[in-house]
Amino acid sequence: MLKKGESALPHERQAVRQGLFWLLGICILVRVFLWIVYAPVIWPDTGTYLQLAEELVHLDFSEYDGTRTPVYPLLLLLAGKNPFGVWFLQSVLGVSASLLLFVLVFEQTRKVSLAFSAGTIHSLALNELLFEANLLTESVSAFLLIFSVFIFSKLLVSERKFWLAVGLGGASSLLALTHPLFAFVGPLYVLLAILFFRGRNRICIPLIVLLCFTLPVSGWIGFNKIVLDYAGITTFMGYNLSNHSGGFIEQAPPSKLRDIYLRYREQKVKQSGNHSMTIFEAKGEIMAATGLSHVDLSRKLARLSLQLFVEHPALYLQSVFRSWVSFWAAPNYWKPTKIVSPTVATSLERLWWVEQGLIRVMNLLFIFFAAGLIVKVALFQGYAEPALRVPLVITVLIIATSLVQALFEYGNTRYSIPTQSLMITFILLFGRQIEVHRWLGIVYVRLKSNWFQA
Repeated sequence: MLKKGESALPHERQAVRQGLFWLLGICILVRVFLWIVYAPVIWPDTGTYLQLAEELVHLDFSEYDGTRTPVYPLLLLLAGKNPFGVWFLQSVLGVSASLLLFVLVFEQTRKVSLAFSAGTIHSLALNELLFEANLLTESVSAFLLIFSVFIFSKLLVSERKFWLAVGLGGASSLLALTHPLFAFVGPLYVLLAILFFRGRNRICIPLIVLLCFTLPVSGWIGFNKIVLDYAGITTFMGYNLSNHSGGFIEQAPPSKLRDIYLRYREQKVKQSGNHSMTIFEAKGEIMAATGLSHVDLSRKLARLSLQLFVEHPALYLQSVFRSWVSFWAAPNYWKPTKIVSPTVATSLERLWWVEQGLIRVMNLLFIFFAAGLIVKVALFQGYAEPALRVPLVITVLIIATSLVQALFEYGNTRYSIPTQSLMITFILLFGRQIEVHRWLGIVYVRLKSNWFQA
């Protein structure tokens, strides 16, 4: 007769297989449904990725402007630049992300129900699911970010760490070369590795991660330096910073750049209610009036923005705070008019209204939980507890993303899309650690008791 401990393992394996089977089925079914009723969406930014894809094919960089990094254009080429092909690849990555979240949560909790919830939520959240139809980088970024966390979780417990460290550095570099916002992720993993590991691993693992991250990224920066004489991962830096400084650019000394921008800003505010992305409408006239190239204008905007930030720090920090708050708004980038049936479109809009409210509540819950975790780590060295290490990694990644995008950009709310599912995963993991269900039970009993007494 098998002992109790021995009989549990086959039962657990069967539960995992069943959970993965049903999760895979749900992931495929919702995407098949979406493929029937929806269509891929091309946004204004899509053209810049297609342009770099063409340049990579023909190895002709005479018109190259350095705005985009190479990973997403390479995916476009892999899909034959066919929008449906791109959508299919991004759907595969979306399914893979759900499966990775399942395995990640199960390995942390040994709870199939929690693992199933994490994987399912990623594929049922409409802003994640519908984004896979967009020819933009966020779905690929979400997969790579989740994949990097998965690798780091393995690195924490595996005895064979070399190839996992190589994979972590490689995944982080791919993420940076997909979406430059996440260029901080590789160095952040290096710092986390130094924090978590001891002995020889405290030196070797961070060095391997750093090397595997740095080589591809520095190679791309070197390419930009050779072709454009610009030592950066993207030439968008000055333009992005202008989304902050543009709100108070009238404080700058008079110039053609400032005066043209102010005229376009007035029009933009009348049209949309804010000045975000004004620079891209004013860019053509500014370049014509000043004789600056795309790269030179980026440099000029960066210098002007930094000067304004130093001279008017309060205005800059106000803009940063507004950008940080908007990070938690839970946006949905889709076009209901592309839904083949008005009835289905209306139903999805109503469903998204409910989902968006729930996601915003979970965002608030995340901020509350994350603050508690950070206090515990800071005061009681909570990072030494194995069960808290993955939640801490997720917390640091999400908080860092919200702060980095707020410091360097204003008005682009889609930056939160790649972190959303990890945020929900954190709530599941940390909520279980603090036994939040017991707290909710106590609150319910007390409320019920007070109600009857009243």
